[in-house]
Amino acid sequence: MDQAWLHQRPHLAPLARSLDAILKLADEQYKQGRAGGDAVDYAEFEERVAHATARIEQDVHQVALSGLDVDVPFIRVWGKH
Repeated sequence: MDQAWLHQRPHLAPLARSLDAILKLADEQYKQGRAGGDAVDYAEFEERVAHATARIEQDVHQVALSGLDVDVPFIRVWGKH
């Protein structure tokens, strides 16, 4: 990821780290598959992917929610105050 772009958006740093982690996870699995005929525990890999994507989802919500002005007298959820 372009560091200048991220430097201008420091609030996205946790999300960038999570995205980087899942890219590394995919790259490692790719390299392991290309390395030879060794058996692969794909169920374990799927579990790691599930945890990594859940982390991305959490970080997206954290960024989005941190941008909200919650210091207000009321909020509206699904059209209800």
